[in-house]
Amino acid sequence: FKHREKKDPLFVDYAHCAILLGYVQSMLTSAVMGRDDLPQEVKTATLLAINKVMWIQSDLFARHYIPSFASKVTPKAFGVDQRVWPVVCGGLATALAYLVWRKA
Repeated sequence: FKHREKKDPLFVDYAHCAILLGYVQSMLTSAVMGRDDLPQEVKTATLLAINKVMWIQSDLFARHYIPSFASKVTPKAFGVDQRVWPVVCGGLATALAYLVWRKA
């Protein structure tokens, strides 16, 4: 983009992308479940569709941000390959959004 020509490239960590997706899913779930005028079947179908879109988006983020496991260097953090941690964070963010939704 022209307004970014002389600036460093932006980088948003994968964990932040996953947390945002979890938050958006939580908000959409609350909005759908809060509609008393919709039949339960419509709510279920809508939530399944939203969930599928979020998983696809999360997979696209992961494909872009997480390096291939075929790379030569495999740094470790806590005895686990560091490239696994963003996926773990994304899963935890999704689980947290689900738990928040269940309490609402």
